[in-house]
Amino acid sequence: MRGRNVLLQDEAYQFLKKKIIEGDFEKDRIYSLNVITASLDMSKTPVRDALMNLDKEGLIDILPSRGFCLHQITRKEVIELFQLRCAIEGYCAFRLTMDYIQTGICPEMEEMAENLEEQKKVIQDGGCLKEFLQVDREFHNVIINSSGNGEFQTIMRREEYKNNDFTLNSLSQHGRLEKTVEEHEEIMKWIGEKDPVKAQSAMLAHLGTPLETALETMNTV
Repeated sequence: MRGRNVLLQDEAYQFLKKKIIEGDFEKDRIYSLNVITASLDMSKTPVRDALMNLDKEGLIDILPSRGFCLHQITRKEVIELFQLRCAIEGYCAFRLTMDYIQTGICPEMEEMAENLEEQKKVIQDGGCLKEFLQVDREFHNVIINSSGNGEFQTIMRREEYKNNDFTLNSLSQHGRLEKTVEEHEEIMKWIGEKDPVKAQSAMLAHLGTPLETALETMNTV
């Protein structure tokens, strides 16, 4: 019986996490355990355990006797996520450029170029923010994955919800999609010109914009 509960808990956890990351839950809305349990056609125990794990990961806030709501990201969390991304993605941009210098090959450049065309197409087709966010994330993943460091990938997956939240806020600003493409091109430019310091600096500058937007928004609420 315990083994089945563990399997159901994992199923509920994966299902709910996917819905949270994809933006299917509304902010500032309280969700009932009973309603979620009924929708999953499970008993309360595995669903409750799944929610406790999501709460530990900072994806939701459990409200005793009421249910749960999406976690409201704090100013401190925004700053810490920015620092984390700078440490990982800044390093990866630097490392990728150094590898290019040393080996003379960089297949990631072609991947990024193809991705940039996808970004431009999303903008031309009307600029769906969630679609652009997905393509944007894939661009960054090319650089992160080039390091071959599985821990980097695990950390970024863990922070995906928080990252999506404040990045979407930034992308919603007028002209930000086009500016994002320009900043991606700048990163690629310095990787292509084999300048690791400028590639890293371009990445850090790029990551700074959503931070500024998020903090400005928090100051006005």
